Amino acid sequence: MMEKFDVKTDMGLPLIKVVRFVGTLFLGFFIGAIFMIYRFEGSVDWMSTSTVIFASLVMALFPGSRIKEHIIVDEEGITFFNYDLFGRKKKRFVWQKIKAVGVSKNVLEIKNSIGSTENVKLPIISRKKREELKEYLKQLTDSKGLEYLK
Repeated sequence: MMEKFDVKTDMGLPLIKVVRFVGTLFLGFFIGAIFMIYRFEGSVDWMSTSTVIFASLVMALFPGSRIKEHIIVDEEGITFFNYDLFGRKKKRFVWQKIKAVGVSKNVLEIKNSIGSTENVKLPIISRKKREELKEYLKQLTDSKGLEYLK
């Protein structure tokens, strides 16, 4: 019996750290610039200012709701949890209904017994974690007698 494999968003990736830092830096810079413009000129163009502040907030809060995405692969099947603005969505794929499974780039491909393929986007993870997931799925598909997609 194999342990369950949990795939969650990796907040330690350099990409996420850099984008969040740059977003926070821009946010501070633009708020300071707004105060300086208001102090010396007396009026601020709020249409362009609000766009810039919103864009820097998006970068500062990156990846936002994707933090709560995760996938659990175990002996019973694959469970995909996704949190959006309106609550939690859960999707479960049991091994009895799966014909083949594989990972390509940042997508988990699941081919069911009918023949249709469902692509589930993986959370933001490192290459090492993606390779570990591939190895785990290869071992699991061998033990279950399923096909591994490349």
